[in-house]
Parts: sequence; structure tokens; C-alpha cells
Amino acid sequence: MELLSMGTCFSSVGCLGKSSAAKGLEWATIEGSPIDANQIDHRTEQHPGEVTLGGKTMQFGVVGFRGFYPDEPYKENQDKFAVVLPSEWDDQSTAMFGVFDGHGSMGDKCADFAMKQMSSRLPVALKGKTSISSDVRECKSATKSCFVGINQDLHKHPRVDDTLSGTTAICVVAVSGDDGSRRLMSANVGDSRAIIVFKDSNGNFKFKPLSVDQTPYRQDERIRIREAGGRVLNVNQLEGHEPIHDNWNVNLGNEVDEYGDPPRVWRQDQKAPGTAFTRSIGDSVAEELGVFAEPEFDVHAVDDNDMLLIVASDGVWEFLTNETVKSLALSASSCQDAAIILWQQSFKEWTSKEYRTDDITVIVVDLNDTYASKRNVSESTAVVVTKTAGTSAELGSMSTQQHKGQSRRGSTKMEVNTGSFAKETNASRRGSLQ
Repeated sequence: MELLSMGTCFSSVGCLGKSSAAKGLEWATIEGSPIDANQIDHRTEQHPGEVTLGGKTMQFGVVGFRGFYPDEPYKENQDKFAVVLPSEWDDQSTAMFGVFDGHGSMGDKCADFAMKQMSSRLPVALKGKTSISSDVRECKSATKSCFVGINQDLHKHPRVDDTLSGTTAICVVAVSGDDGSRRLMSANVGDSRAIIVFKDSNGNFKFKPLSVDQTPYRQDERIRIREAGGRVLNVNQLEGHEPIHDNWNVNLGNEVDEYGDPPRVWRQDQKAPGTAFTRSIGDSVAEELGVFAEPEFDVHAVDDNDMLLIVASDGVWEFLTNETVKSLALSASSCQDAAIILWQQSFKEWTSKEYRTDDITVIVVDLNDTYASKRNVSESTAVVVTKTAGTSAELGSMSTQQHKGQSRRGSTKMEVNTGSFAKETNASRRGSLQ
């Protein structure tokens, strides 16, 4: 299989070395960082590459960063990504860009399972359905069945307990026609996100979301969860420190959650599971409350004004709006440079606001040679894989300083088996309360 995925490269171009070595470590030198550039480099994978669809070659760049958790230095990277190249599709005019953000104690295994299964099963499910002339309803139906089937198989996995673990999944399928036309279809569960950057008729740079976060901030999702038997409260409401209300007015994407105590999904009689999302793959306990794996879709016809496709985990979107991500990406000189810049700013935001950072994964695809005038020709065809992010080698020099950023209220974990809170400082503020 021709597949680029976290930690592995199966590509006809081959694995050509370590991209960061060619540039030195300037990209990883972050002022105020609790870890140094060598440790950042050790935690990071970079994958610049290209995909050719219908005679159109699109450069892409990927950065995957294993988050920094001072109290849990061996914590696995729970983010996974995949780029499924055209040779894996029956018409060879299709590619897929996907991000999978795991959560819970087995989140890395859930994300890895979903990534591998989606990368192999989606091309089969969409066989004969991805051409521009195909009925997009058939494409959506087959994709939905693929998501739901992978979710069911994860529930039955003999070595992965997904009762309180799971993963987001956002997959953007790119298709080209014989006439050069192109189409993007996004399928999403959870709060990873995809946007398109484009130029409007007045020459202004704009963005268009290809997905909408599925969280209890959305009224339609709250209604659906409650109809399924769940209740929606933030942690302060659950503990009796805040009046019960339904005034969740944060428009994620255009705004960020500055408060840090998002509404979550709970059982009626138990302080669990506490998911801050309303759809996912896995999470069998939350599924009883309406947190299911049925994706939402967006279909976009690519034209000459479209510039970039950006797909990322919530390690990026947690503190960066769509507008900010657009502007940062346009300031770059290449797709890989854009991915690095987005990682850098995300990392800075995390370390300025909390004592730790989430895993951060971002894919940037150049739809129409946006960076052509800036691109370094020598790196335009490379597919590069760094060493697998995060082993014990870095531990000897890991800083033990307590960072000035403090854990926010949403960072509280919950022990489902006792119903009591475990105030663990290494908890995820947006994932399930494991």
C-alpha cells in the first residue's frame, strides 16, 4: 500500500532522510519552551511530499508532534495521520488526507487502528464511486458505512479496550476528473478540523470550513445527546459550583474556548464518561449516550481561486481560530514551512496557557501552486520521515521546571469506576475524562 502514516513511510518516492537535519534546529527553537530544541526535534515527525491527480501535482507538508506532559514523560503520541496516495485507488485519480486524534488510556491504539483501517478500507468502499461524475450520495453512504464498520470492529478488538477510549477521525478525499476538475469531500467525527484557504473575487484571502466540530457547544448535538439519554454539563456544573444553564455560546472555529471548562457528555447517574465531543470512533460507554461514529460531510468543487487545504488535530485548533490558521499558513514559503509555522504557534499557545502541550498534527496541501514562487526546488519532490517521535532517550535531559501556564478547569479527569474526581495534572482538557 502506498501510504504515508505516522511513524511509517510506504511510498514510491521512498524515505530520504530527516528533514530537520537539513535545516538545523532553528525551527524547533522556541522562546520560553519548557523543553529544548533537541527534545522537540526528537518528538517531531516531518513529511513533505506530493500527490499528482489528473495531471495536477499538489505539494503537501505534514508535522506530527508528540505532546509534552511533565508528569507522564513516556506518554504515547495519540495523534495519527495518513496520506493515501493515488495508486491505492481503482481509478488512480483519488487521494485521501486524514487525521485521527486519540483520547483515553488507549487513545494511541484507537487512533492507530482507525488510521490503518480507514486507509485500507476506504479505497475499497469507494471503488467505482469517486469519479467526478459519480453520485456523491453513493460516496457519502459508502464512507459512512466505512466509519461505522470501523467503529464496530474497534468495539470487538481483543487487545484494545475502547470503553473510555477512542479517536476523532477527519478524512478529506480528493478526486480529479478527466477534464481536470477536482472535488474534495470531507468526512468528520469529533473535533479535528479541515479548512480551505481561498481568494475571493476581490482578491481577499478567506477561509471555508470543510468540517464543523461536533461538540456539546452545538445546540443540535446537545439535543441529539439528550434525546439519547445523556446529560450535558461542564465540570463546574457537575460539581455544583456553577448554576445549571445551557448558555454555550462559543462558536468554535471563529472563536476559541478561553474559559477551559467545556460542556461534556455524562450519564444521568454517574460522573462519566465526560467526553467534550459528541461523535467519535470507539468510546463504547459514551456511545450509549449518543456519541456515535456517523460522520458529517462537506463537498467542495475546487477552482482556481482555492489555495490551501489544511487538516489538523485539535492540538492546533484548541487555541487558534480558522482565521489565524489561514493567515499563518499564507505567511509561509512552502507547505512544509506552513505546517511548521502552525505547529510553532500552537506549541507557543499551549505552553503559555498550560503546563503541558497536547499532541499536535497538521497537514497542509497546496491546491494550486500557492507557494510556487517561493518553493525551494531541491525539496519539492522529497518524502521525508523522521525517527519515530518520542522514546526514553530524551528523559535524561528533560526539564523539570514548573511552567508558568496552569492547568485549566477543563483539565480535570474523572475515575468512572468510583465516580470520584482524580485531580490529575496530566489530563486532557478537551478529551474524555479518562
